[in-house]
Amino acid sequence: MKQSHSVNVYGQTLIPCCAASTCGLPNECCFHFYVNPLPKNKVDDYRLTSPYCAKKGIIVTMQNGKEFCVNPDQQWVKDITNDIDQKKSG
Repeated sequence: MKQSHSVNVYGQTLIPCCAASTCGLPNECCFHFYVNPLPKNKVDDYRLTSPYCAKKGIIVTMQNGKEFCVNPDQQWVKDITNDIDQKKSG
């Protein structure tokens, strides 16, 4: 039987599954959000959590490799994701 383990990423709990395709569970979910605005110029990338998570979230990766779960409904998060999307498309 495969096991899943929770991972604490700088105060935020992510739950990676044994393998999403074999468990039928999402790969990563955010249960708590980092609430302080992150500096836009220090953010390297972001990814969305699975739509099967209880809360929709975004995992932001900083240039130093640290990751934070953030609330996608916050305006500062929208500004960061829009900025990254523009850099990728342009």
